[in-house]
Amino acid sequence: MSRKILRATYAPQPQGQLTMSEHRAAVKAVCVFPAGVYWGQSYGPRIVSGSNDGSLLIWDPETGVTNRIGQHEDLVNSVCIMPGARDRAPRIVSANRYHSVRVWCERTEGDWEWELVGQHKHFVLSVCVLPAADGEAPRIVSGTWDNKVLVWIKQLDGVWKSELVGIHEEDVRSVCVLPAAGSEAPRIVSASNDKTVRAWREQTEGVWESELVGIHEEDVHSVCVLLAAGSEAPRIISASNDKTVRAWRERGDDGWESELVGQHENLVRSVCVLPGAGGEAPRIVSGHDDHTVRVWRERGEDGWESELAGQHEHWINGVCVLPGAGGGVPRIVSGSEDKTVRVWREEAEGGWETGLARKHEDVVLSVCVLPAVGDGAPWIVSGHGDHSVRVWRERSESGWESMLVGQHEDVVSSVCVLPAADGEVPRIVSGTWDNKVLVWIKQLDRVWKSELVGIHEEDVRSVCVLPAAGSEAPRIVSASDEGMVLVWRAQSEGVWKSEVAGEHASRVSSVCVLPAVGDGAPRIISASNDETVRAWRERGDDGWESELVGQHESWVRSVCVLPGAGGEAPRIVSGSLDKTVRVWCEEQRKGWEEQICLQLDSSVSSLASYEHYILIAQGNQTVRVWLPDEDPEGQHMLWIKVPASPCDAIWNIDPQAGKLRKPEIIVGTSRGLATFTIEELPF
Repeated sequence: MSRKILRATYAPQPQGQLTMSEHRAAVKAVCVFPAGVYWGQSYGPRIVSGSNDGSLLIWDPETGVTNRIGQHEDLVNSVCIMPGARDRAPRIVSANRYHSVRVWCERTEGDWEWELVGQHKHFVLSVCVLPAADGEAPRIVSGTWDNKVLVWIKQLDGVWKSELVGIHEEDVRSVCVLPAAGSEAPRIVSASNDKTVRAWREQTEGVWESELVGIHEEDVHSVCVLLAAGSEAPRIISASNDKTVRAWRERGDDGWESELVGQHENLVRSVCVLPGAGGEAPRIVSGHDDHTVRVWRERGEDGWESELAGQHEHWINGVCVLPGAGGGVPRIVSGSEDKTVRVWREEAEGGWETGLARKHEDVVLSVCVLPAVGDGAPWIVSGHGDHSVRVWRERSESGWESMLVGQHEDVVSSVCVLPAADGEVPRIVSGTWDNKVLVWIKQLDRVWKSELVGIHEEDVRSVCVLPAAGSEAPRIVSASDEGMVLVWRAQSEGVWKSEVAGEHASRVSSVCVLPAVGDGAPRIISASNDETVRAWRERGDDGWESELVGQHESWVRSVCVLPGAGGEAPRIVSGSLDKTVRVWCEEQRKGWEEQICLQLDSSVSSLASYEHYILIAQGNQTVRVWLPDEDPEGQHMLWIKVPASPCDAIWNIDPQAGKLRKPEIIVGTSRGLATFTIEELPF
């Protein structure tokens, strides 16, 4: 049996910048994941970024290919790398405003799991790793809004225990480590809104002593360490709201001596050190409120000289350094309030330029098929991270052609099609992270006009359509982060009224419709971060009634319906972060029961069905085709490797005929829209 993929093509994307911009909010923190061989594949250094949208992403700076590590409940303030012990891969440490510190471990390729290190009583603003003696595990250092510096130590029973290092008079904005020198152990450096920079030395186990390094005139935002050349001692570098970058040199019993690196017109938010190449001395990199990234070079007795590396469209929150491959020239990475991560490469003839090998292709979060009108062919509809809704027409000779439907004010997370009366053009429904549900109507002049359906209290994650029943027109169903499932009914042209179908205990990630069986009414199916799948049945004037379909062991990301055959009732399919796809069947008088549980090697991003086939998009850059009744254990699944993280995948079905237009899968990925043609389906 052949399961060969004939071709895989990417649809052309709108022109973008030489930048990486998949976050939907300000990028607060960046660091670099070391090069190495992971899961049998060689990787160069990659960029880790954390954002105000709570997301953690990992980027390949050479290709721009992005994978999602995970999601915090609130903004990510800081990220760093914890070296792997023995033969283990490095891990990522993240701190968020929700008071938590987490460690992320890549369990299988592209699939990350986290463990909670600990919970502070206030925002965690910065994390770093304190190296350990040989054979011991490294420790995590955290600085918080409640003025504290803590160290976290993993116990033999796997539980993390915290130890108080010390307390500032105001918020601790940044922490780093001053490496060991001679017989002296490494020290912790902290910077605070109390304008001070402090070094903490461990006297005995659990007892730390503080020494004042120096005082700025305003809050200190960031600290790092400039390693010395030869026998010189390392220096501490600090950046402050007083618009200065300073270097602090230890002078033995005389304490610390301050040196002005540079003065700027705006406050300095972040600093790091750019290692020297070819015998050059290391330089200091700073990120500023005037949107610039600057490099500072030491000129002996003449002090420090600065040059402009590059400019964002908003202030800079974080800078770090990307090592050069094979001894090449290192590059600068910057994360900004403009929601982008940029890479800056120094040119041999002087000056800096953005150094990605290709233009970024925008993430496609949702796809669906727009039925043909008249003799035309169906179109593909896509919802994008750049806030746009687009339609795509396939041109036989020139590939795919796109047209902009419209622009939202935030990420478009879900799209579906609202059927129209005979001869009319169907409408597009979009749900967005600006909490809105919109309908897009194509005018006679071919321009798409938007109509507001309604507004949720939080981000809209999924939309679908509840089919017409009798004389009633089809209705729109939407699900959101506040846990609500709403149904929207058109009252008159441009006027929509909502009713609550139901409420989950947490975010609802996906909704679909279970067709009516016999004289029954269709039901709404919802999947939630509360780990449940639920069905909602309309009871006339009594509103909607909830029934539990089933429970997963982690967030449920997607649901779809597996059609019944030969008079059998349709079934529900759900996919989860617990790496399972489950098939649920309704037993008369018994309710819902789990019929099949497919165990996978990574989390599930989305599901779609065609006849008895299930399309499974996974976090480890794979899409699988599964026939659950013939192959319940998934031993004969078709397996497709996608060159970027798939966010949504559908079959290229003619919506009117209900059949495949051709054996093709359409995938929305972190690099754009992709199509995969299959020679033969399994079984």
